Amino acid sequence: ANVIPRLRLLEFEYHAKGYWQNISLASLITQLDSEYGFDCFLQGPRGDDLWRLSRGCWDQSFEIHRWSNVVCAARSDPFT
Repeated sequence: ANVIPRLRLLEFEYHAKGYWQNISLASLITQLDSEYGFDCFLQGPRGDDLWRLSRGCWDQSFEIHRWSNVVCAARSDPFT
């Protein structure tokens, strides 16, 4: 069963190793946004900055396969 619709928060690392080397961050963010209702953000190197990736804020410069943390919050969650 697909667990994504039941999640409130999703955090993952994005990089160029293994599975991730062939994954487009743009397509993944689009899917999480449009199909599952998540707002996604790129987390800054110290964890104190967030750059919005979804809802029209995508920029092609984010499509780098460097070690990055992405955090996504369900828009349906009352705490987001």
